[in-house]
Amino acid sequence: MSTPRRQLIDIIEQGIIPPKKIDAALSIAKITPDGKNWRTFIDHLLLWLGGLALAFAVLFFIAYNWKDLGHFAKFGMVEGFIVLTIAVYCKLAENSIASKVSLLVATISLGVLLALYGQTYQTGADSWQLFFNWALLMLPWAIIGRFPAIWILWVVLMNVSIIAYSAQTDQSFRRIVTTCSVLL
Repeated sequence: MSTPRRQLIDIIEQGIIPPKKIDAALSIAKITPDGKNWRTFIDHLLLWLGGLALAFAVLFFIAYNWKDLGHFAKFGMVEGFIVLTIAVYCKLAENSIASKVSLLVATISLGVLLALYGQTYQTGADSWQLFFNWALLMLPWAIIGRFPAIWILWVVLMNVSIIAYSAQTDQSFRRIVTTCSVLL
C-alpha cells in the first residue's frame, strides 16, 4: 500500500514530472504543509509543551519548597491541581487537543501525588508499588480518555513496575524480561 507521497516520488523518478514542476506538484498533492498547517502544528505543539510544563512546574515547586511547605499545603496544591485539570477535561469537548492535554497532565500529577504521599509518610513501600499503583489508578482515565499517550504512559509504568519487582525478587524472571526487551 503506497502513500500519495510515495506515488509522487515514483512519478518524479520516472521522469513524468519535469524538475521545474516538482514544487507545483508537491503543492497540488498537498504533501508539503502550507501556512495554515504549520500554524496548527505549532499551536498544538505549544499547547502540549505548556501542559507538560505546568505539570512539572507543580512537581518542581513542591520539591524546591519542601521544607517551607507544610503537609497540607503540599497535598492541597497537588490535589487542587488534579481537580482543576479534570474539571478542564470535563468542560472541554471530548476529542479536543486541550482536553487530551489536561487529562495527560492530570495523569502525571497523579504520579506526583503518589510520590508525595510515599515521601511524606515513608510508607516503606517498594518502588515497584509506586509505579504499579500509579498505573492502576490511572487506568480508568486511560479507558475514558481513549488517548494513545496515556496508554503509552500506562504501558511504561507497568513495564517499570514489573522490572522493579523482578529486580527485588526472582533473578531468572529478570533475565527473561531483559532478554525480551532487548529483542524488541
